[in-house]
Amino acid sequence: MTAASINGYRQILSKAMLNESLSVKENAKKVTSSIDSQIPTLLMVSNGEGTGFSQEDWRHYATSFTKDQKNIEVTFYDSPHYLYHYQTKEVAAKIEEFIKKTTD
Repeated sequence: MTAASINGYRQILSKAMLNESLSVKENAKKVTSSIDSQIPTLLMVSNGEGTGFSQEDWRHYATSFTKDQKNIEVTFYDSPHYLYHYQTKEVAAKIEEFIKKTTD
């Protein structure tokens, strides 16, 4: 994603959100390749819009990350990166369902 492609959103983006959008690829490289399998994890994956990656690449990264890891549930959404802005009710319902399913 380039600064030019974000200019149309300048009015709704804070400076912090703009900086995050511009550094998403670099930040993604910092994520470790595994997580603690003892902790149930819900990975909610967007369609990649707003990340600078294609939908295919973005979802491939998610599935590659979760491959061979236990206790991870992956859910794909056809919405831009900030899912909760676009599918608020669906995201909240999924989180509630996941918490109920994974807690005593």
